[in-house]
Amino acid sequence: MTQKNSLLQFATIAIILLLVLVPFHAVTVTIIGAHTVFKPILQVWKELLILIIASASFIAYLHNRKLFKFDIINILVISIFILSIMVTLLNHSQTNSILAGIKTNLSVLVLFVAVQAIANYFSLEKLQKIILIPASLVALLAVLQPWIFPPEVLVRLGYSANSIIAGQYIESSRSVIRVFSTLGGPNQLGTYLILPITLCIALAVKQKKWLWLIPTVAFCLPLYMTYSRSAWIGAVVAVLCVLVFSLHKKIQILLTAMVVLIVLISGFTLTKINICSQFPTINSRFIHGDCSSGNLGGSDLQRLDSQKIGFNKVIKQPLGYGLGSAGPASFFSTTPLITENWYLQIAIEVGIIGLALYILLFTFIAIKLYTSSQLYNKNTIMSLTLLSVMIGVAVSSLFLHTLADSTLAILFFALLGIQKARVTK
Repeated sequence: MTQKNSLLQFATIAIILLLVLVPFHAVTVTIIGAHTVFKPILQVWKELLILIIASASFIAYLHNRKLFKFDIINILVISIFILSIMVTLLNHSQTNSILAGIKTNLSVLVLFVAVQAIANYFSLEKLQKIILIPASLVALLAVLQPWIFPPEVLVRLGYSANSIIAGQYIESSRSVIRVFSTLGGPNQLGTYLILPITLCIALAVKQKKWLWLIPTVAFCLPLYMTYSRSAWIGAVVAVLCVLVFSLHKKIQILLTAMVVLIVLISGFTLTKINICSQFPTINSRFIHGDCSSGNLGGSDLQRLDSQKIGFNKVIKQPLGYGLGSAGPASFFSTTPLITENWYLQIAIEVGIIGLALYILLFTFIAIKLYTSSQLYNKNTIMSLTLLSVMIGVAVSSLFLHTLADSTLAILFFALLGIQKARVTK
């Protein structure tokens, strides 16, 4: 066995461990970190493993330059990385938030590039197991959480306001628990579940094996129990994409145009009506806010205000403020800023140019995945799955910092990197 093959096999084992264990990162850090002195180490194990994977892949690349291609997608990744560092050095000066921003934004870009060297070691069957086995355990714990792990039990385990809040409820009712299982919160769990749901639908549609609808329903139950509306929307969009992209191309175009038109009309209508007066019976489930005054208040209104603040910051400094200046990483700064929108977060951190590079990156990846999904070969199902998940997550990102969550971001970028390399000739 050559040194190159040994390194690639080592990197393959490391990436499998990373992808299988990362859904359990938050619960491990919370419980073990609350009762031992190992919390700092547990918080960075993912990044250390990514560094090891990247090092092994780079050494293997030095032995075989064909393992990595300097195509437009990888050039965009490198450009985003360099731009992020430059903007941060020029503008931002708070070390803790910078490190958090690097951990959130840049580590997954490194992972995206590194996994391309080992893409051939991953078959559809292996990727299915990597995604569905951990997701099944996460989903089971989510369904059982209100009964086996109520808030008082979670508090004794180590959950608190300083880590993850044990009791998370929908805003209008203290009787309905929002489940989060092993992840960092209900929204994080909801967006994570988009991936296994979409994969099961793609397997059912493409393989004509309708038994895959059973695990789909099983994953949809904990998704509903998160009461994460952005995740619900993202999941619906992802499933619709699987169905639409499985049809004839002319029908795809027609249905896509119809869906876009319906969304635009619905969005315009919602801006012109009083939600509280028009839909009083669904407030307890679908509106996270207070309608007691007759108008929407509470957290939904606060989200809109946060997005306005974020937009104004982008206008004020369109070249960006640096990594860690917005999103969850900004909690490590003296002026935290949660924009409730991933695109605004990126625009604040790395500027409009950086946001444009990200959009170009995802556009080129989407084109490559779409082309692969229409070829009916061994890559079809995973390409269709990841393309649909990408679109669903893109929609959810309008309302959440979706890719600031390490579980989804690591899985998302690793799988995209693997599949990008598998379909690149």
